[in-house]
Amino acid sequence: MSSAATDLLPALRRYLAIGQGPFSEVLGVSRVQLNQAERGVRPLPVAGRLRLAAVLAALPPAVLTALALGTEPPTPPAPAPAPAPGPLAVRAQQLRRELHRLDAELAARREAARRGRARLALLQTPAAPDLLGPGARLLRLEASQWTDAEAQAVLRLLEARRAGLLHELSLLEA
Repeated sequence: MSSAATDLLPALRRYLAIGQGPFSEVLGVSRVQLNQAERGVRPLPVAGRLRLAAVLAALPPAVLTALALGTEPPTPPAPAPAPAPGPLAVRAQQLRRELHRLDAELAARREAARRGRARLALLQTPAAPDLLGPGARLLRLEASQWTDAEAQAVLRLLEARRAGLLHELSLLEA
């Protein structure tokens, strides 16, 4: 590697927008060695020159020419936009939304069942029919709609659905 290549070091670092510390790590030399090479005090060690040659070989010819002539190199191309999420990522998003909705529904049904059990327990007391009068029948009907076998079956089905969605999501995220 000629000293002409090491003369490119400051321009190359400006083009790559990289400081001496990180670039010295790329070249496998100390920051002091890179600084000395840039100032022309001491050449880069052989290993550093070999890595610099690899970096220069990876650059487009127009950039190398501009760096060698001391002119402004062409602007590097903008990075490609992030790819749209694939079908599995879309499905994982759908699962998370459905789980959120399902969790809210389960919480509401569990709370309604808890209130229904509390009402039924109140109606079991000996004084309840006298205290509540005709309202006792209405309380029993409302409470039973959240605690009867059908309500419990719906709750178990929703919990099974939730477990299935969680399992599918865990497979997608693995």
